[in-house]
Amino acid sequence: MDKNSFTNSAGKTFPIVGLSPMEIQRIRTSTEDKFRKAGKRVVRPTYKAMTADGAEQTFEHNENTVETEEDKQALAEYLAVENEITIEGNTKLSRAAMMCVDADPTVDKRWKSRMALLEIPIPDDEFERLMLYVETEVLKSVIDIASLITAVLYSGGTVDEDGVSAAEAAFRGELSKLYGQKEAAGNPAGDVK
Repeated sequence: MDKNSFTNSAGKTFPIVGLSPMEIQRIRTSTEDKFRKAGKRVVRPTYKAMTADGAEQTFEHNENTVETEEDKQALAEYLAVENEITIEGNTKLSRAAMMCVDADPTVDKRWKSRMALLEIPIPDDEFERLMLYVETEVLKSVIDIASLITAVLYSGGTVDEDGVSAAEAAFRGELSKLYGQKEAAGNPAGDVK
């Protein structure tokens, strides 16, 4: 398995570079910080209980431990915010993965011509231009998004060879929810090569 390329569902191969585990962590923490600064509940509500030896211990609430309406509301708020953080974080992770495609769209005359015919402006900013290229040339299916993210994580060492299939399946499930599409039987996914 080659860590330096990604093959999409159309069979076209592109060079990639890995995404640093530290950058992935920064994406998560910066997203949480954004919600925290907006006054959203980013910490799971807790409760205190006595242990068998009489010591008081703090536990995180879950659906089975909330008793008061106030606790139910606090947990519901936290879970809603956690879902928003996950969606925004996954969107940022997808964008970061797209920026790991090692391509120069400015030399692809066919792509530039197609964008001109479709009247899609090509951005001046190199990362915006690369993202447009990846969105319109590299990613040919929703499945390709999951496959690219997995390939980039594998390339960066975040996922090992044994974890590639599991990671890809997890991303596919999340993307199916996000895009409202189900994976069709026999629909070829992009491969990590």
